Amino acid sequence: MEDHLSLAEAAERLGISERSAYRWVKSGKLRAYKPGRDYWIPESAVTEIIEQSLVRPKKVEAPPSQQLTLNGELAEERRAAEYQRWADFVDLYASRWERRIETGDFDRSSLDELYAFIEDIQPTLLELGLQEKHEQSPEYIHTWGPVMSQAIMRLYHLFEPLIPAVREKFDDTELDRARRRRAEQEATFGEAIRRGA
Repeated sequence: MEDHLSLAEAAERLGISERSAYRWVKSGKLRAYKPGRDYWIPESAVTEIIEQSLVRPKKVEAPPSQQLTLNGELAEERRAAEYQRWADFVDLYASRWERRIETGDFDRSSLDELYAFIEDIQPTLLELGLQEKHEQSPEYIHTWGPVMSQAIMRLYHLFEPLIPAVREKFDDTELDRARRRRAEQEATFGEAIRRGA
């Protein structure tokens, strides 16, 4: 004769609450008997549910070669679109700063924000640039991939109009800070070039 479990015992074995086990009995998901006041669940009913929930790996067949090519092309398009989004973002940011520099619409705190932005985004741009480079053909000789290279250089060249504007607007201390930031940026680029070469 088969052993039976109480509702609490069945719930414990299934790893669910007693309330959930009760709902499962009421919905018919869990077989049970109610000879009197309490429910009795056959052990085989608990075993069935456990076996039904067993995760089995599916055997995945390789797609036909034509599909591989299509998927490869789609993945390449997605990567190119991601690089372009970063380049567009940097271009927008740099354009706004060029307007601010031209009109003199910046102060020390906004300069601090600019320096922090460059410091924060530069490692990401450099990594993406190297990643994009490695996706190019072996004949590709540039330091970074074509799209990210434009973004990196766009940010780098932002210092060209910035330093003279800082010289006009602030004292030598602020000018020295701007020059130090430019030197730090050049050092970071140099290190990235050595790493990527």
